[in-house]
Amino acid sequence: MGQVTSIEEAMVVLHACRHTCITRWAKHMDPFTLHVLAGHTDMNTTKRCVHPSEADIREAMDRVQKSKVHAPGRDDASRTATLLM
Repeated sequence: MGQVTSIEEAMVVLHACRHTCITRWAKHMDPFTLHVLAGHTDMNTTKRCVHPSEADIREAMDRVQKSKVHAPGRDDASRTATLLM
């Protein structure tokens, strides 16, 4: 990794690290707890910081499917396709 040479570059690096941390935490806790731990006053700020990958979304859908909690009347393929659009 290159050396940070200015305050502006340091702030960008810090901001990216914060987004990475919040994205990783999001996999392990409910959004309300994440919102508080992130120190945000507005849930929309927290939502902008979370960047799930396609794999994360697929894993979440697999967990829902296995738990039989998903909405009746829709097949799994169309539900997953809708979420990935």
